[in-house]
Amino acid sequence: MLSAIRETLPLFLQGLSIISRQSQAAYVKQQLKTTIQQYFGRFLPNAPSVSGSHPMLLALCDSVPSPHTTNLRRTVMEVVRDGYLQFKGHAPPPRLATILSFIVDVFQRTKTIDAADADTLLPSLLKCLILVNEPQVKKLSTDALQHMVEGCLAVPQGDAATRLATNLSPRSPQRRSQGCFAQRSFVTSRSHDRDVIPGPSRNASLGTEAAVCTAERREDSGPSENSLYLKI
Repeated sequence: MLSAIRETLPLFLQGLSIISRQSQAAYVKQQLKTTIQQYFGRFLPNAPSVSGSHPMLLALCDSVPSPHTTNLRRTVMEVVRDGYLQFKGHAPPPRLATILSFIVDVFQRTKTIDAADADTLLPSLLKCLILVNEPQVKKLSTDALQHMVEGCLAVPQGDAATRLATNLSPRSPQRRSQGCFAQRSFVTSRSHDRDVIPGPSRNASLGTEAAVCTAERREDSGPSENSLYLKI
């Protein structure tokens, strides 16, 4: 029965996403979210290396991006964040490497960064980067961040770049500390990941990091008003 669901689930989710956008009915949107919640974990493989076979990945990878796939992607990422990327204190969630592999696969196959990705995924990815010492988790979370930053670099005036910069360089004191944490964690991961990333890829990633992810302190009106800026 699961094999039959696996075959039909991508088209079913795409159709439900189209209906939810056209009807604007809360019930249809809830059904879409409930279906994703019910089946995402069931088809999640035990090993990150085979995460590319997940049927929801197929549902998100239309050859031509469309509003309904964007809607579906946002709903899937919200479910992933709320159900599979929540830390209990400093304890990571189970199957974290496989979840991160799924996210990286979405970025790689769609070759786009949605504007909502920064709001939905960025805090969780930074937690994975800092709080988890497992090399595979660090590599996958760094790869996901790299795709996110490079996607924003490709369209520097787009909504995704704006939201990423907002998340990394906010004005409030609480978010300001999160921005410092974000920049420090990304640079730290890249500087200590030399044995994980192959030579050419590592050099390209480090070059992008230096060009794109350099943060600087600027004084607006005294030391208490320092804020963190992301150079894009």
